[in-house]
Amino acid sequence: EGWFPTGLRTDGSYKLLANIINPWNPLWSGNNGRNTWGKMAIDSDYWVDIDTWRHMIDYHNGPVDLVFKIYMYPSSNDYTLIYKDFRLDSSLRYRHNGGSCPQGSCASGPAMQHNDPRTLSSWVGAWMDRACCCQDPGTNAYGWYGSCGHGQFGFVVGT
Repeated sequence: EGWFPTGLRTDGSYKLLANIINPWNPLWSGNNGRNTWGKMAIDSDYWVDIDTWRHMIDYHNGPVDLVFKIYMYPSSNDYTLIYKDFRLDSSLRYRHNGGSCPQGSCASGPAMQHNDPRTLSSWVGAWMDRACCCQDPGTNAYGWYGSCGHGQFGFVVGT
């Protein structure tokens, strides 16, 4: 089975949402996460804005999995995180129904951020258009930050 770097998996098909090659690219900072008007590419980096993610999920009939493919050096250290039945609400909070870590062990599924309950019972996450208080202000990375704790995107790109 082939994997995209980061994307939505729906009924066997994939939609590429992001490709992070250069974490210092200005594409990954400020309000670019929300304001790319569909998609934006700079060199090999690619991003579909977060509101378009939400619309793609909402218009799909059935569960949608969010798949992260993390490329490492050496490539034998590459790994994948799969968030089952990933959803976003209108304020960009998220929830998902567990998931899997095919190259490792995560019995309840991967956590999107430190306070992720990994259930569909409640919406979590605070989408920030800029780095929050605990992140590296030099990168100004957008993403989800739980109570200004580490989260996805901002945590990965902002370090």
